[in-house]
Amino acid sequence: MALSAALLLVLGLASGAPARTAGQVKLPPLTRSEKAAMTIASLDVKGADNLGVFVTATFEGNFAKTIGTGHLTHAAAALVLVPKPGKALSAGLVTTGAGPVGKLYRETKSTDVGAARNGNKLVFFILGPGYANVQSVEVETIRSATGLPVSTSAVSFGAPNFGPRLWDKFISLHPIDHHVQTADPSGLSCPELKDMLASIDQDLDDPGFHINTEPDVKAALGKFRSTVQGLYDKCPPPAPPPPAVLGTLALHFFSSNEVTGTGQFTGPATTFNSIRVVLPTPFVITNYICPGQLPNAAVSGGTIACGGGTLTTGQTFTLNLQTSPVPTPNMGGQLFGIGTEGAVSGPFTITGP
Repeated sequence: MALSAALLLVLGLASGAPARTAGQVKLPPLTRSEKAAMTIASLDVKGADNLGVFVTATFEGNFAKTIGTGHLTHAAAALVLVPKPGKALSAGLVTTGAGPVGKLYRETKSTDVGAARNGNKLVFFILGPGYANVQSVEVETIRSATGLPVSTSAVSFGAPNFGPRLWDKFISLHPIDHHVQTADPSGLSCPELKDMLASIDQDLDDPGFHINTEPDVKAALGKFRSTVQGLYDKCPPPAPPPPAVLGTLALHFFSSNEVTGTGQFTGPATTFNSIRVVLPTPFVITNYICPGQLPNAAVSGGTIACGGGTLTTGQTFTLNLQTSPVPTPNMGGQLFGIGTEGAVSGPFTITGP
């Protein structure tokens, strides 16, 4: 609901662009860096009814360094969980103040909550049920939010609850910026849980994220992570990767300046329309006999491509090469198989002669 400027002043909650009244001083404009620090560039939301919600807001400027200072001394960023029609009331978290973690306020039954900052990144998390009743997740920035209850914490321990009346008035304030993401009631898939674990671990391991220097924040996020891990542990093991195509080509001396090779591709059923053999420098191919299945050749220096037919896994093929200088023991090289749709298998190491 809209609040009059007089009521906002009584509450000490001034909007970003309040109406002018007698005795009221207009807020000075924000600097470019201050505006960037309050402008949300992207929002990532992951939530499930058996978990809670984990939200990462990325700002255009340095949120952690700028909030609580200068023209943003009383600024705030809020996470708002908007309920579905007919469901519970809205809920959320508010972070204010300067420093790596600032101060936290909550309007949620869950006390396992937290917020942390790192440069242009701000993380909110709420552990507990109820996400199925959420219609959308919003993050907004507020220019001035004075008169809030006293808080000395960035997690649930000591974080005061707004209370419905003060919360309703707070979320009616005109924001500097406002991003909304529709809640997904289907929950989190196993790959999404895995990604969330990786994201939390990255935050816990990042020295720029002052979670590790704030025991309460680290403990709260650690509890959230344990819940995510418990859900992920119930996921079925990932399917093993499909077997790979393997290739072999063994060279033997046919004469002093010629080698013959016997090769084969093994693995899943695959059809090749050409093979490529690359000899090491300085060997140059001067004459050749391609495999009978792939009789056509294209030669360039020490590389030969044989095509014009098909070769399948399990089939044996032979190849003869004359080179300059003449082949030497263990000359080796590389073998490639090119599939009918252009997929390349290899390189595989050629042995001998």
